[in-house]
Amino acid sequence: MSALGVSSRYVTPEFKEAPLAALADIMGLKRFSSEILSRPEVYGPILSGISTFRHLPPDQQSKVQCSIVTQTPGFMVAPLRTLISDQSVQHLWYMWSLSDDELKEFYRFSKRTAEITDQYDAIDIPSPTASGTRRCGLYCCN
Repeated sequence: MSALGVSSRYVTPEFKEAPLAALADIMGLKRFSSEILSRPEVYGPILSGISTFRHLPPDQQSKVQCSIVTQTPGFMVAPLRTLISDQSVQHLWYMWSLSDDELKEFYRFSKRTAEITDQYDAIDIPSPTASGTRRCGLYCCN
């Protein structure tokens, strides 16, 4: 299958019509949409920089950080910098920040975990009987 065919399954209409708004939404910044959309030339590079932050060389990471501080109003600094700092704590919190290899590994891990845990239910609740209770056969329950 061609790359175009694969990507067309995952690119939503929102991303085609308003990519910056869609990116802000998946990054949890929807409440700031009016600010972000009013200055796409500023927020486009910043949001792109945040989404790729962990994969950037240190000098480019510094540029992203500086852009946040110098080009955005004060109320935007904390939410944007939080997205960066959260990635350093746990990179799996934000699926949008994962590289292709990390995303594939996360998928394999999740699939394997589901296969293992699907074999048994650790919290197996006994099914009710017609009387509403179920005897387990132990002395204390008789």
